[in-house]
Amino acid sequence: ASELNGLHAPLADGCSRVYIDVGSNIGVQVRKLFQPELYPRAKVLSIFNKYFGSARAQDADLCAFGFEPNPHLSLRLQALEQSYRSQGWRVTFFTQTAAGVRDRIVHFNAFNDPFHALSSSAKDVSGTKNVIGAASKQVRVREIDLAHFLIHDVHPRLSPPRGNPRGAFGRRVVMKIDIEGAEVDVLPHLMDSGALCLVDVLFVEFHTFLHKGAALESFMAFRKRFEDHVEASRARGCTTQLVDLDDETYAYDNGMVEPRWLHGKYGSTATFPKAPQRNW
Repeated sequence: ASELNGLHAPLADGCSRVYIDVGSNIGVQVRKLFQPELYPRAKVLSIFNKYFGSARAQDADLCAFGFEPNPHLSLRLQALEQSYRSQGWRVTFFTQTAAGVRDRIVHFNAFNDPFHALSSSAKDVSGTKNVIGAASKQVRVREIDLAHFLIHDVHPRLSPPRGNPRGAFGRRVVMKIDIEGAEVDVLPHLMDSGALCLVDVLFVEFHTFLHKGAALESFMAFRKRFEDHVEASRARGCTTQLVDLDDETYAYDNGMVEPRWLHGKYGSTATFPKAPQRNW
């Protein structure tokens, strides 16, 4: 845990462009970042192309950080990280780690099959309509303060000493948040801490389906307050752009654009690149 305790140089030093994948699951969004040719119909590619350019596999100053608490997915993410680093791609996955509001140990409801792993959550999601009778296992995982990570490990990063060769793409931070209901805790924390304004582009999956009745009304009011806050902050000079995007394409990383949710299987890790393609 020492790499996230603040007693170090910023983890994003040397990274002009940073993608933060909060709720990485099996790492497909990070694969779309560096290997877009494998995911031609992915919705997120338009954002990656706009803010990071299309030549991302050749960008030595692009870094990705992912957070995923489900321990059943750790080996796959570690294999992906090792594979990508062998290419020179700067990827770090914090496995068994939830991005939250403080540094602590928390209980996490983890599913260990492809369909239900997509619904693993720090919230109790049992009984919701996207979970059909499968039992989750409650495990203990690390939670880190996401605002602290942005303030101390991303924002103060040093640019590469060779300068910025990418012109218009400059210093950028793009962040995805897909944390199965925990956004109701994390987003207010980012607002209150000021860390939200350190992100250039944010796209969030709001898990409306987890709520019903009065709880749904409360959740929709929360979402509107958050969207209004972002808009008001922009009027005060905060440059954060909130993008309405939920990209679930290729969710199982098995070549299927729109997975058959009840019969999906994860794609083989044999598709991860192995032979180094470049040297910096």
